[in-house]
Amino acid sequence: MTLRQRLAAKPAKSEEAAGPREGSKTARVVAMLQRESGATLEEVMSQMSWQKHAVRVFMAGAMKQAGYTVESFKSDKGERSYRINP
Repeated sequence: MTLRQRLAAKPAKSEEAAGPREGSKTARVVAMLQRESGATLEEVMSQMSWQKHAVRVFMAGAMKQAGYTVESFKSDKGERSYRINP
């Protein structure tokens, strides 16, 4: 079997997994963002031990690459918050 045939026989990533791997960083962040109120920047920073810029990069890069649309908004308290709309 040639390399091309082996690659063609491999299922696409979207077919392999319907979401992030259980317990992964992505899964933890997704769980926070799926709450009705979403998660504040500070909550994500605290839970993941990340700095502000790391959270922003993750939201803009990894979440988009994983196929999620993340909504960024300011809460009633004026805190930057994020959520995933179903």
